[in-house]
Amino acid sequence: MVEANVCFPSDLKLLFQSAKKCLCVLGKLRLIIDLPGWGKHHYWYKRLTESSFKVTKIYRNKGKGYQKRLKQVVKEHLAICSKISIKIDSSLLIIKELINQEAVTKASLMPLYEELVLFFAYFSKHQDLVKRRIIDGEKSRMRKSCFRYMNLIMSGLVKERVIKK
Repeated sequence: MVEANVCFPSDLKLLFQSAKKCLCVLGKLRLIIDLPGWGKHHYWYKRLTESSFKVTKIYRNKGKGYQKRLKQVVKEHLAICSKISIKIDSSLLIIKELINQEAVTKASLMPLYEELVLFFAYFSKHQDLVKRRIIDGEKSRMRKSCFRYMNLIMSGLVKERVIKK
């Protein structure tokens, strides 16, 4: 028997973590440059966290009218994420201009800018995934990929880790 201690995070969890990381990087950037519109970035973090916990609570505690309640709360959560996304996108343009003008030292700004671009791409991707899977009802292909992985293990192409008890 093959056991693995792997936790597959949900799309909702990845959406929250990528947004949280974007806000964290923006907080670091605010210490270096003046970013308009991010004076209260803790407010956006708080709204994002509260919204994410509402979705998680409904997702875990199913019950009567589960699908309807989940879709409603996810729509509200995606609305908050959309507002944050618009603000991050405009901030990325401002930061890119500052880098091109060399108004600030590139050594301090460039790594944070690249990190923000990376996590903003994850954030946008997971916004789309959550919308497609929960709101639109698209099915995940996880089941097929799990079977594919198990077939690779069985054929010997991938070494499995056996946990001794």
